[in-house]
Amino acid sequence: MGLVTIGLDKVEVAPLAGDGGPGTVFETIGFTSKGTFSFQEDDATVKNVEVEEVSTPLKAFKTAGARRLLFSLADPDSNALALTRGGTVDTAGGGKVYTEDDAKEYECTIRVTPKEGFETIQYNKVSLLGKLNGGLGADQELLLEIAVDILKPTKEGIKIMEIVEIAPTP
Repeated sequence: MGLVTIGLDKVEVAPLAGDGGPGTVFETIGFTSKGTFSFQEDDATVKNVEVEEVSTPLKAFKTAGARRLLFSLADPDSNALALTRGGTVDTAGGGKVYTEDDAKEYECTIRVTPKEGFETIQYNKVSLLGKLNGGLGADQELLLEIAVDILKPTKEGIKIMEIVEIAPTP
């Protein structure tokens, strides 16, 4: 019998390890706005080797499509902005001021914890970039929309994705 995975408990990020491996010190960057989290995988690209003599291809080469995550933070603060857009946070004088010139991507490890089903879904190297979205009004809030592109880890032997169904006992 299968496993139903549903709901979102948290999304965490960790800086990549110095050797290019996955990060291990995770932090939650905020609350995900309801209904905004999604996994997306593009369709595979297919290259058929076709010949004149027969109507069926001699060979089909398939390449997996790009993978990404999309979600929006409902409670973006200056730290989340700095993490997802590359700016800086100045705390001089007891205040907190975020500044940036141009938004820059952040490469890290991302771990998603569902409410039920799989224990965790982790992508060992990703590039994420946040953009301000939403509005300000009685029924709108300012959102930080985060696009996460899944990348190939640079450390030898590290896979792109790890899904933990049942965590090993220590």
